[in-house]
Amino acid sequence: MHDIKLLTGDELYDLVFKKIIPDSGKILWIATSNLKNVFIEHGRGSVSFLELIAEKLREKVSVRILHASRPSKGFLNEMRNLGDSVDAGLELFCCPRNHMKAVISDNLRMYIGSANITGAGVGMKGLNKRNFELGIYTEDKQLVLQVSDYFDSVWMGNFCGKCRLRNICPNPL
Repeated sequence: MHDIKLLTGDELYDLVFKKIIPDSGKILWIATSNLKNVFIEHGRGSVSFLELIAEKLREKVSVRILHASRPSKGFLNEMRNLGDSVDAGLELFCCPRNHMKAVISDNLRMYIGSANITGAGVGMKGLNKRNFELGIYTEDKQLVLQVSDYFDSVWMGNFCGKCRLRNICPNPL
C-alpha cells in the first residue's frame, strides 16, 4: 500500500469499519463532530457502531471518542442498552470546537477526512444515500503521530484556557 491512499464512498466505509477499527489492538481514538447510532456490516449481519466498540473494549482496547455536540438519542439509548459493555471503558469527551474527523488505530494507521460517524457520513446507508465524503488512509508513522499528538492535546484540554466557548462547554477544564 502507498504511504497515503485517497478514499471515497465505499472505500471509506470499508477501510474504517472493516480494517482500522477491527484491527485495533491497544488504542482506538476517534474524532468526529457529529456522533450518531450508525449500523455497519459485521460478520453475517449488521451491528451498531457501539456494539463494535463494545467488542474492542472487551478485547481491552483503550477507546476514546472526541466529539463536538451531544450524541444523538439513538446513540445514547444504545449506550444504555449495552450498559457495562461500554460504561466500563469507553471514554467520551465533548468539545464544542472540535471539527476533526479521524480514526487512529494503535498509533500505526489512520483515516483522516471529512466524514462524521453518522449514517450519511460513513454508515450503512449505501453509496447512493451517503454524503460525498473524502479522506485519506495512511500508515505513515510521522503523520499518524502528528495527528495523534494534536488529538491528545485537544483531549487533554491544552486549548481550553483561551477558548471563547468555555461558557457553553460541557467539559470546561
